Amino acid sequence: LNPHLVNQFMIGAMHDREESPPLPPDGYSALYRQNRGLAGLGQYNNTWNPLNFIPKASFGRIPASFSAASLSYDGSEPLSGFDMNITSTDNLTYTYGAHTFKAGVYLEQSRFGQAATSNFGGSFDFSNSSLDPTNSGYAFANAYLGHFASYTEDLGRGPDNSRRRTWAWFVQDTWKIARNLTMDIGLRMYQVNWPLQSDGVASALVPDRFDPTWGGNPPVLYRPISTAQGRRAVNPITGQILAQSYIGNIVPGTGNRCDNLSNTNPCTLNGIVVQNDPNYIPGGGFRDPVGIQFDPRLGFSWDPFSNGKTAIRVSFGAFHQASTGGSGALDRGPAFVYTRTLLSSDISPTTFQSSPVTSPVSVSGVYREQKIPVVYQYMLGIQRDLGHSTMFDVSYVGNTEHYVSQNWNYNYVPFGTRFQSRYADPSNPAVPLPDAFLRPNTGYLDMLMSGPATSTRYDALQVKLQRRFAVGVEIDANYAFSKTFQATGWSQQLPQNLFHGLSPTDQTHVFNFSYVYDLPKGSKVVPGRATKWFLDDWRISGITTFASGFPSNIVLTTTDSYDFTGGGDIGAGSWQAVDRGSI
Repeated sequence: LNPHLVNQFMIGAMHDREESPPLPPDGYSALYRQNRGLAGLGQYNNTWNPLNFIPKASFGRIPASFSAASLSYDGSEPLSGFDMNITSTDNLTYTYGAHTFKAGVYLEQSRFGQAATSNFGGSFDFSNSSLDPTNSGYAFANAYLGHFASYTEDLGRGPDNSRRRTWAWFVQDTWKIARNLTMDIGLRMYQVNWPLQSDGVASALVPDRFDPTWGGNPPVLYRPISTAQGRRAVNPITGQILAQSYIGNIVPGTGNRCDNLSNTNPCTLNGIVVQNDPNYIPGGGFRDPVGIQFDPRLGFSWDPFSNGKTAIRVSFGAFHQASTGGSGALDRGPAFVYTRTLLSSDISPTTFQSSPVTSPVSVSGVYREQKIPVVYQYMLGIQRDLGHSTMFDVSYVGNTEHYVSQNWNYNYVPFGTRFQSRYADPSNPAVPLPDAFLRPNTGYLDMLMSGPATSTRYDALQVKLQRRFAVGVEIDANYAFSKTFQATGWSQQLPQNLFHGLSPTDQTHVFNFSYVYDLPKGSKVVPGRATKWFLDDWRISGITTFASGFPSNIVLTTTDSYDFTGGGDIGAGSWQAVDRGSI
């Protein structure tokens, strides 16, 4: 704009598509039910199967010498989706005396689209299952007879179309305070919105919405029972005896219920909130807005002897995680994809008039009060020119990351539960009941909530000796002595300090040595045109690294998979540093 004022503007865009491979001339006709003699085969809800694809099928537990075929296709077919990203920056630089001022703004608008996917056409399992006493004993015979061990079908097939907008702006001043002292000071600010689904098809667990009484209709699980015919399942409400594959599933009519699911009419499930719930987060979503984030930056460079031979540098800066792309958005969830199951039955005109069962599922969510992860970086270094094109540098470098997200599990099996006699399986008292019976909240498996929890730390002493390329020789040697710590695990019942240790990426000692050496010209020893071509301009170079290894866990396994804890959450990704309450 003028000799003291410069403006830099940039805009860029990215767009890509996700599509199915080219189809044969007859398209998907090989998958149409009407073309496979299955036009009369129903399903629970064909709304999600507009092309009328055949169900998938599997044939398990056949002789090992034979590889069973299967009927399968991608649950995303017909495949469609696209990603788009638009970024723009505008930076202004102004010089005034000993100052160089900078200011700028950044805008990023992102959309991440993935194809809708689910088990929309249904899936039959014709396996020879030991849990199904009425099967023929051979998978292909079961299929011929129309008898299946299980049939599953997903109600719902919502897409993943997350969007996010990020604003950032900064101001900075590079001030040459004196001939031998320079200061850099600046502040970067962010306005970051949490990613959301464009069509609102997202759901998540919210503990405050969980009703322990289930509205007076809590889930009832089919329980194991010992009969003259062996281990079976019993309906505790009616006393009906069924195949043992029913054990641990939810009796129809109890607990959650979902019938006519659509993207505008999601399932109403206990403790589950949808993205556009007007009574939860104003404007939609699952997390409260975090407001403007501030990242201050400060640095000094000082030549104590004012001779250009020595530099002492110190710096500090905060760096928030400004963008996570589409990964921070929750997609679909149990309210928009609900699985129905039939067990040990036969294919008939009335098959899909039968009451299906549902299995307890794991659900997850995020706490409303969130913090964006932030890294604090700091450095103190001394650099000295030793002469002869050689520089020596020694520095302390460190950083800490805060608000690393982890999970709290509201429904883990407490330590020792499987050892208690009251939880013994009545059909075999030597073993405990399945975990679905042992969890505090029957009807769900893990109930995970994610939130800021842990931190990481890196500290290093870094030493470097460098001889710049001169007189045909370049040498660069550097050594780092460092430690990296993080939460290596967590538990809601054990002390946090048991799970704080070296990071899997920690390397205490790393030494690198690189060199470049121009060999003397051979033509000076053996003159001639030919020797000049073959003996001149040869160079030897190399890189050598010596490094200590990475930490390795000590693992104990037993041949019988012995249960040492009888429950608990070690290694389950849940930890409680702050009391989050209970459901």
